[in-house]
Amino acid sequence: MSPEEIRDLRGDLSREEFAAAIGVTPLTVYRWELPTQEKESRRPQRRLQRRLLEFAGATSPGPTSPGSTSPGSTSPGSTSPGPTSPGSTSPGSTSPGPTSPGPANTQGLDAYAYIFDGRWSDAQAAVLNALGLPAERAMGMEAQIAQAMLKILWTNDLQGAWGLVAPLLQRPDLATWPVSVAIPLHTVAALLHASPDGRLFSPGRVNAHVAHAERFDLENHVEFRALLHIAEMWSAFHSGDAAHHDRLRRQNQEVFRSASSKVVRWMAWEVGSVAAYLSGCIVEAIRFYKELVEAARDEGLPVIEVRASGYLAWMMLSGAESVEDVDELLKRAHKTSLRHRLLPGWPTMLVLSAQAEVACRRSDLQRASEIIEDGLIEAQQCQWPPVEFAYTTMRLAYLRNEPLDGQRLEQRLGTYSGNHRAALMRVVTAFADGLGGLGRKDFLAASGAMRRAAEMEQEIGTFPVFETYSFALAYYTAVLGGDIDGARASLRRAERALERLPMFWSLAALRLFKSLHAALEGRVADAMQHAEASEAAFTKVGDQAQSLLAGRLRAICSAILGEDDAEARLKQSAAEMQAAGIAIPAPYQTDAIDALKARIRTHESLSLAATGGLSILSQATNRLSTRGISPAQVLDELVDLLRQWRGLTNHTSVWLDELPYTGKPTVLLHTTDEEPSEFIEFGDGAGRRFRVGVGGTISSDERLVLQMMVQMTSMALEVVTLRGLTNAVSRTVEDAVPDLPGFIAESKGSRELLAEIGRVAKSRANVLLLGESGVGKEMVAHAVYKLSTRSNRSFVTFNCAAVPRDLFEGQLFGYRKGAFTGATSNHSGVLRAADGGTLFLDEIGDLPLDLQPKLLRFLENGEVFPLGDTRPMRVDVRVIAATHRDLEAMIAAGTFREDLYYRLAVVPIHITSLRERREDIVPLAQHFMRNLRDAPPAFSADAAKALIEHAWPGNVRELRNVVERSLAYVQDRDVVHANDLKF
Repeated sequence: MSPEEIRDLRGDLSREEFAAAIGVTPLTVYRWELPTQEKESRRPQRRLQRRLLEFAGATSPGPTSPGSTSPGSTSPGSTSPGPTSPGSTSPGSTSPGPTSPGPANTQGLDAYAYIFDGRWSDAQAAVLNALGLPAERAMGMEAQIAQAMLKILWTNDLQGAWGLVAPLLQRPDLATWPVSVAIPLHTVAALLHASPDGRLFSPGRVNAHVAHAERFDLENHVEFRALLHIAEMWSAFHSGDAAHHDRLRRQNQEVFRSASSKVVRWMAWEVGSVAAYLSGCIVEAIRFYKELVEAARDEGLPVIEVRASGYLAWMMLSGAESVEDVDELLKRAHKTSLRHRLLPGWPTMLVLSAQAEVACRRSDLQRASEIIEDGLIEAQQCQWPPVEFAYTTMRLAYLRNEPLDGQRLEQRLGTYSGNHRAALMRVVTAFADGLGGLGRKDFLAASGAMRRAAEMEQEIGTFPVFETYSFALAYYTAVLGGDIDGARASLRRAERALERLPMFWSLAALRLFKSLHAALEGRVADAMQHAEASEAAFTKVGDQAQSLLAGRLRAICSAILGEDDAEARLKQSAAEMQAAGIAIPAPYQTDAIDALKARIRTHESLSLAATGGLSILSQATNRLSTRGISPAQVLDELVDLLRQWRGLTNHTSVWLDELPYTGKPTVLLHTTDEEPSEFIEFGDGAGRRFRVGVGGTISSDERLVLQMMVQMTSMALEVVTLRGLTNAVSRTVEDAVPDLPGFIAESKGSRELLAEIGRVAKSRANVLLLGESGVGKEMVAHAVYKLSTRSNRSFVTFNCAAVPRDLFEGQLFGYRKGAFTGATSNHSGVLRAADGGTLFLDEIGDLPLDLQPKLLRFLENGEVFPLGDTRPMRVDVRVIAATHRDLEAMIAAGTFREDLYYRLAVVPIHITSLRERREDIVPLAQHFMRNLRDAPPAFSADAAKALIEHAWPGNVRELRNVVERSLAYVQDRDVVHANDLKF
C-alpha cells in the first residue's frame, strides 16, 4: 500500500486510534505515511496488509491481476486438469499431464491472456497496440512488462527481456506502483534471474523478487504466483541443489494445482517432472517428458518443446532407448527452434549437447567434435557454463586416447561470468582427472578421483549419470590397480547408486567392468556372461563406440583366461576399432593385457552335482516366490538354501551379512569362524545391502548356482519391500526422524525439527538457523553437519559477535604477510580453513555492514580474496549461519543487506523456544545430569513439575546452568527435589 492509501484508510482517526485498531505502534503508522523516498519510510508487510484489508472491510487489495483466476476455478473448454499438481506425481503413478488446459480468466491488459494461452502473435499485437496508444502510464509500463514476458516464453530472448524491465526495476517509485504492474514486474524479474544466463542468474535476486511479490496478496493472482514458484524451482535446480528443488516442488503442489492457464500448467509440469529424473525414476521421467514434448508441440510452446526435448534426449541416452529414437527427437526439436527463431541459449545448448553424444555413440567422432564447438559458441553468447558438453568431450578424448586434464577442461568449460555451476564443474574436473589417470595407467589415482566425483555429485544431485558412472569407473580402475578391497567398496557403492538411480547405460557399463574382475579371478562363466550381456546391451541402444569397447574387453577376458581363439578376437577387435576411428585406450592395449595375465587366480573344477544344483534352484524359485512373506522370512529362506548348498559343495564356511552404510556388518549366518575367500553382494532395491560369503576356492558351476539363488533372493526382497512400502500406513521417508546421539527430541516440535535436519543435511544448500538466544542453534548446526555428506571433513565455527571490528576481515577472509601493520605471517582465514567442509557463522546479525558485500561475493562465486593478495582463491564451503536477531527488521532498518539474507536463507530453519516444547525439558535435564556425573541422581515428581512450569527465558542454556548449579548443592543425594533446584 502506498502512503496515500494508508492516509485515506486512516481517514479522521488519529494515528494512535488507527494503530490500536491495526495492532501496531503509532510510530509504525507514521513511517507508513512518509513519502517513499524518505529514509525512515516503511511499507506494511504481508501479515499487516491483511489486517489493513480487514480493517477496510475489503476482500482484495486492488484490481485483479491480469492473467489470474480465483482459487479452484477451471479453465474454459478444458477437461480433466491432469494430476493434482504438475510434476508432483509420485513415482510409479500413471496419471497423465494436464489435459488441454484453457486460457486463464484475465482482467486488464489482454496480452497476458494471450501469453498464458500460448497465442503468441495475438499477444504481440496486443502489446504493440497498448504501447502505441496514448494510455496512462501504468498501462504503458504493463505493456512493456508483458513484452518482456513474451520474449522469455516465446523466443528465449532473455537479454531483450532484461533490457525492457531493468530500467523499471531501478525506478525510485517502484514501491508505489499498482498491483497490476508490480506483481508482473517482479514475476518477470524472478524468471530472468532464474534463467541459465550467466549475466542474469542470481538465486538471491530470485528470492528477493518472490519476497517483494508476496508482500501483496497473491490469492487472486494465481498464474503469477505459480510462475514465481516455478522461478524458485529452476533457481534451485541451476544452483545445483536437487534437495531444495524437490522440497519446493512438494510445497508448491497446491499453487500449481490452482493455475489454469495452458502455458503455466505445462511450465509447472516441466519443472516438477525434473524431480522424477533426479530421484532415479528414469522410466517415469521419460514418460512424463515424452508427454510434455508432444503437448508442447501440439500447443505451440516452442521454448518448452526444445528445452524438454534436450532433457528427454539425455534421459533416453541414460535409459534403454535407442540412439535412432533420440536422433529423431532432436531433429524435430532443431526444426522447432528454427521455425520459431529461438535465440541461442540453454534450450538449444541442451539439444546440441545431446546431438554430440549421439554422434559419439555412432562413432562419428569428428561430427561430435564439430557439434561441441558449435555448442561452446552458444555458451559464450549466453555466458552459461556448458557442463552438458563435458561428458561427451571427455568420452571423445578417451576414445581418441588423448590426454585429459581436469584443470584444462575447467578452463575450457567453466570460465564464464558469475562462476555459476561451480559445484558441478568440480564434479566434472574430478571425473576428468579420473579418466586422465586411467589413460596414464595410474589406476589407483584414477579410482580416487572417480570416487570424489561420485561423492560430490551425490551431494549436488542434478547430473545423476556422473554419480552412477563414476562409482562404476572407480570400481573398474581399482580392479585394474589390484586394489581388491577398494574395488569391493566401490562396487558396493555403485550398486547402491544404481538401485536408487537405475540407469540402463550405467548398468551395462558396470557389467562390462565386472567381466574383467571375474576374468582376473578365473571365473570363466561369469566373465563371459557379463561381457556378452554388456555388449548386447550397448548394441541394443545403438552405442557403437561402447559396443566396440565391450567387444575389446571380452577379447581381453578370453586372453586372460587362455582361450584358444583369444588372439584372433584381439586382432578382430583392434581392426573394428581402427575402422571406426577409435584409438585403443591404454588399459586395452597389448602391454596392459600381459600385465593382467600375470594376476589371474587359479580355480578348481566342478564339484557340484548338476542335479543337486537344479534341485536347490527349483526350491529357491518355489520358496522365494511365495506371496505374503516378509523381508525377514525371505532372508530365512535364503539361510536354509545356503545350508543345503554348503552340504552339496562341502564348503566349510558360508556367511550371510547385512551391510550398513557405516560400521561393521550385521551377522545373519556364520557356519564357522573361517574368513570367506569370496563375497557376492546383493540388495533389496530400497537401500539395504547384503552379502553372501564362501570359504575356500569356489568353482564356476558352484558360483553360478549360488549367484542365481542370490539374484532370486534380491528380486524377492525387492518385490516384498516395495509391496510393503506401497501398502503400509506409516510415516513417509521424508518424515522419518534420523537417529542422532545426544540430540534430545521428545516433543513433536523437536522431532519435526530433527526430521527437517535430516531432509536438508544431504543437500549443499546454505542454512540459516533462527531462534532465541540459548535454544541450541549450534547443536542444530552440528546435527546438519553430522548428517551431511561432509561429515568426514572439517567443521569450523566463527562467532561474528566475538571478533573485534578491525580484525574481522582478516579473520574471515585471511591475509598475506605484510598486508597491514602487525601481519607478520600469512593467515588462511576461516573460509579457507573450512574448504571442503562446513562453516558455522554464529551471530551473523553482528556482521559489519561493510563486510557483508564481501561475504555475499563468496557465497555467489565461491571465491575468497585475502587481504594483500592480488588474485582470488576458489574454496568449496557449505555455510550454516545462525542469529537471534530479527534480520527482516534489520533489512528494513538498512543494517543488513537483503541480497545477503536471501543467499544465506536458502533453507531457513526456525528453532522454537524451550517453553514451546516442554516435553523436552525433563529429558534434557536428565541428559545434562548424566553428562555431569557418572551416577546422577533422579528428579522427583515435584522437581520435574517445577522444571516444566519454569518460563526458561534463557532456553536450553539456562536449563543446563540450573542443572549444573543444582547438582553442586546435592553432592550426596539420590533424588533431586523441587526445593533443591537453583533457578
